[in-house]
Order: sequence, then structure tokens, then C-alpha cells
Amino acid sequence: MQSHKNVEEMGRVYEGSRLEKNGIALYSAGGNWYLAAPAAKFRKSYPLFHDSVLLTENNEPEFKKVQGTLQYSTFYFRISEGTAACLRRTDGYANLEDLAQEIRSGTAKPLSSLPGGVRHAIVAHIQAPKNAVTLVNEPTTTPSMATKMLSKADFVLLDIPGTVAYNVAIPFMAPFVFFREFTNEENEFH
Repeated sequence: MQSHKNVEEMGRVYEGSRLEKNGIALYSAGGNWYLAAPAAKFRKSYPLFHDSVLLTENNEPEFKKVQGTLQYSTFYFRISEGTAACLRRTDGYANLEDLAQEIRSGTAKPLSSLPGGVRHAIVAHIQAPKNAVTLVNEPTTTPSMATKMLSKADFVLLDIPGTVAYNVAIPFMAPFVFFREFTNEENEFH
């Protein structure tokens, strides 16, 4: 169980962007290429159980958009010249998850303004494996001492006993999970 992580995230706010198929734009400035996306605030939410063996779905934390104003409306993420060339071709293809991975692997921090930026049309086919892919910066706030103490108490009083109970229940749950996955696979082939 990981409810203590959600307790620790209660006060944290992340700034970032949600890459959506129709919400991105391509810019060039100073010999570099940038992917622009609307700026937003997010909160991080962990699933209650993290199980990478039996229940392998939905183990990753989720970023949920929250209301709030930022001093800027757009983030500009640096991308490679090759990716920009692909996005400008009519026979080009891009996947939002791959674009996000390229941005995450880069060392350049996102910009909140792009002086002298020139907008270019994206004519490539954009594939979105999910509705959107979220890119976030480091949190703008750190947990208070009280939040950290509450998180530790949650870990000891809820997560440890809950994890033990979950592990004891695994032998009883496994046949049901196996049967559900088996029937879902059968339905996919028909």
C-alpha cells in the first residue's frame, strides 16, 4: 500500500503541460525547435496498491489537473531538429508518448516565453496512445514537517498492516485475476 505517498503529496503542486493531439504547436527560435503546450497546475496521485506481479495495471502515479492560475500560459519544450522536420512533413508521423520521452530525456528546462519565436504548421500524423501525456516540472512546494510526520504515521498505521493483509490475500485473489485475464484475452481473439 502507498497511501502515505498521497498524504505526502497533499500540499504539493506541480507546474507543467498536458500534451494533447490538438493542443500542441511547433515553434523555432534562435536555431532551436520547440514544442509548445498550454501551462497548467497538477497534483500527483498514487494508486492505493502498487503490485507489479499480480495486478500490473494502473501502477503508475497519475497527474490530475487542478484549478489555479500561472503567471504564464504556455511552456515551450525543446525538441530535436529531426523531430521538428518530421512534424513539418505531410508524410511524417509522431507519437505523443515518444515526443514526451524526448522532452524528458533532454537537459533543457522548459521556457515560459519564446521571444522571436516563429510558429510552424504541424502537418504530420500525430498518434496519441492515451488521451494525453503529462509533462511536469519539479514540485513548486515541499511538504511541511507536519505533513511528513502524518505521512510516516500513515505508513506505520495503515500501509504496513494493509500490505501484510494484501500479501496474505494474494493466494485467494490469484485464481480470480487469472480467470479474468484469461477471459479478456479470449474475447480479444474473437
